Amino acid sequence: MPKADDIPATEISARLVLLRTWLGLTEPEMAHRLGMPTRSYQEWERPGRRKFRSKMPLMKVSEATGVSADWLARGTDHEGRPSTDPVAVNGVPMPRVMHPGGAIVD
Repeated sequence: MPKADDIPATEISARLVLLRTWLGLTEPEMAHRLGMPTRSYQEWERPGRRKFRSKMPLMKVSEATGVSADWLARGTDHEGRPSTDPVAVNGVPMPRVMHPGGAIVD
């Protein structure tokens, strides 16, 4: 994984929004899943954010959601190919979930 300073924060923020909506979660629900205040999570999604100071946010999101930290950081799948859809830690595409009810669509 690249150093945190090498990762454009605007790209990570955009992928966080994509992941959250992919999972069918609101910002407060995602913050709760990550065990953090909603306002702090909203800062992670803020488009004007300059950078993430460490890899910890990416690892926290990866552990809480099962998404690959490489996808969060670079937008790539397990083989390094670009992927616009979230990629799970095990390299398979993540199922899309719709809220409420949590029904899997894909």
